[in-house]
Amino acid sequence: MRAPDLGTIEKYRRLFTDASYWAPFVKVVCKKHGLGPVHNVRAGDVAGTYPVFIVDDKWVVKFFGTHFDGQHIFSVELEVGQLLSSRLDLPSPALIAHGYLLEGGEGCRWPYLAFEFVKARSLSQVSDRLSFDEKAAIARTVGTIMRTLHSVDLHDMMILKPTWDGYRAMLQRQSIDCAERHRNWGSLPERLIGQIGDFLLPPEELVLQHNRPALLHGDLTEDHVLVTRNGTDWRLKAIIDYGDALVGDPMYELVALHFDMFRCDKRLLQEYLTVYGHQGRFGSEVARKLLSLCLLFPFDVFHLFLERHPVASTASGLYELADWLFSLAV
Repeated sequence: MRAPDLGTIEKYRRLFTDASYWAPFVKVVCKKHGLGPVHNVRAGDVAGTYPVFIVDDKWVVKFFGTHFDGQHIFSVELEVGQLLSSRLDLPSPALIAHGYLLEGGEGCRWPYLAFEFVKARSLSQVSDRLSFDEKAAIARTVGTIMRTLHSVDLHDMMILKPTWDGYRAMLQRQSIDCAERHRNWGSLPERLIGQIGDFLLPPEELVLQHNRPALLHGDLTEDHVLVTRNGTDWRLKAIIDYGDALVGDPMYELVALHFDMFRCDKRLLQEYLTVYGHQGRFGSEVARKLLSLCLLFPFDVFHLFLERHPVASTASGLYELADWLFSLAV
């Protein structure tokens, strides 16, 4: 069969959520794995990075091309999906099938994953309707799930190996031109960007060699938490999208959690940490480490930050901003 033609970034962005374009490819996958007949193919409610389509509210088919490191992301998400398939304490959609659209030939073979469809909403779709108590309950549930995820045995993993090597390499890579990257994003004021060089902790101080590295989700945003209404309350149903999973320091998980899911509400951070098992407080030293991880994060976590928290723009520098964001009392 022909391959999807999304060679340029412009064409990819135009077509990657187009259900009519992808329906023939989705039907090939479903026929191959006995998931038919197919009546309706639609894009997901929240667009991500890769082509993802819902089939008759039964299955989710996700394709990976050459853009945005798709071949590696496929391998990571496949490995995690297989790992979690038997873990009832780590709620995620069941991995039903995987394979390649093109069985041979040169170039991209367009790997895919097929998951069971979870009837739920992304937290990002309903967050503004939730009470603080509902958000706190979800934060506590996430804390329990992440504590379990971070303790998973990785000795049989082939890609996400239980070493610090990949995490250290990622931090070193992100340290290069860190200030310039933030300058290009334009989310932080220049006076703070100019302090990054002196503030940023070097990678060797961010890698805890004496600790065992843990499996991390890597991008735990509102989009990746599915919730359902339980009576009058919203409750967590599943966590999705492990394509950015990596092995490293559990503190790295707090970057997306705090900036996106908790929207920098330290009360929610405290709820999460209490259930996760954190004891004591976050002082200035830990706050600096966490803000360093935020600055090194591959995505711009600050893009809505000052809009949501204009008072943070009055911080005299990155040390004060770190305390404002992360310092927690006992």
